[in-house]
Amino acid sequence: MVEHEPADERRSGGAWVGRPGPEATTSVVTGRVVSGGRSRPLLLLVVGVAVMLAGLTVVGRLGSDDRRDGVAGNTQRTRPGLLATTPTPTTNVSDTNAGDDIGSVAGPDSVSRTSMAPGEFLLGEPTGLWLFYGGTDPLQRIDLDTGELVDFGIQAYPVLATGGDVVLYQGEAKVSGWVSTAEPGEQALIWKTGPVAPAADDGMVWILDRSRDMEHPSGEPVGSGRWELFDIAANRVVARRPGDRYEQSGSAAAASKPPVGRFEVLSPGPEYSSRPDGVYRYGDDGYRRVGDGRVLTYDDASVLMEDCAGGRCDYSWVGRVGGEPVGDPVANGSVVSAELLAGGRWLQTIDGAGQAQLLDRESGDRLDFDRLASPTVSPDGRWLAWVVGRRGEATVFVTDLASEETVAYRGLATRGSGDLLFVER
Repeated sequence: MVEHEPADERRSGGAWVGRPGPEATTSVVTGRVVSGGRSRPLLLLVVGVAVMLAGLTVVGRLGSDDRRDGVAGNTQRTRPGLLATTPTPTTNVSDTNAGDDIGSVAGPDSVSRTSMAPGEFLLGEPTGLWLFYGGTDPLQRIDLDTGELVDFGIQAYPVLATGGDVVLYQGEAKVSGWVSTAEPGEQALIWKTGPVAPAADDGMVWILDRSRDMEHPSGEPVGSGRWELFDIAANRVVARRPGDRYEQSGSAAAASKPPVGRFEVLSPGPEYSSRPDGVYRYGDDGYRRVGDGRVLTYDDASVLMEDCAGGRCDYSWVGRVGGEPVGDPVANGSVVSAELLAGGRWLQTIDGAGQAQLLDRESGDRLDFDRLASPTVSPDGRWLAWVVGRRGEATVFVTDLASEETVAYRGLATRGSGDLLFVER
């Protein structure tokens, strides 16, 4: 189990939200990221990845020979010396209160860049991807093409990317806001409480305002709350829908320990609502019941449903239009939270025991991890990443799902826990 540092200690390391004081948030380009060896059989041989460095157990498709790097398999030792350490200007925490608007922090004037030799890339080819990591650990960003690692000195979980921005969740204050992916160390203009959901259009995000209710246009009775669709670039609300939120009972989530990190705030969104008597789909003329249980996640074509009637929970995919059964594979065991990755091809679920599972909906392949490994898949479905480490420093592993080669990067700053998120530049 990764140890969590005391709250006061975390604040002194560059907390984003809190009282003004001598501490400052700092963006630092470090030189600790190291290009690791490549190993082809890592995916096909995944039976049990033992994460000894952090006391984790990652059970995936990764072999079982060399565990000194925190991952099993025929992995070569990482080699040092790719980057130089370059400090950048600091930014100071302003007077703040935990609420919808949390002050402002001026971003650094510039961030020094480092690069690898021309034509050399950390993953063997240009990807156009950043890999964000953060939570109770500081927010950090690895450039998967240049090898640059930037520590922004703030504590926030990366939740989702849309347009040129990334939505961050500050777990201590329970608020979400969005910042530029290029300069995430800058303070967000607006912070909001309540669940966050991806929107169909790029550059948009849904946020649930629990403090305000909204009637359905038809006058039909609905649950509490109000969904607001934000145009991030314009920083304004462009649409609203009833929240239609109800207290849940009898579900796997109700009987399980709530998830932490980005899964605390991620929600399926406003298209569907889970009521005591089943799942309903939103329509301008009212809500239409589509099934029993609750909705876990959905994409353009299908919806993942949970039905816990009789004390046993069953999971199934149904079509969004007609509610007909869809034969896609479902997670093993109970599901507390779920999200879709890579355009809906990959499903990630978290169960009540704190285990994460990645499921390829096309092939049916499953990868099982300890939740603290923070597995994630890139938007194009090409790359799989997860983190392994001990207190102080961790290693990120990135697997090419096409070639089954894995590369390790050592040097991620870790003192507590965090989540990984691929972001396109």
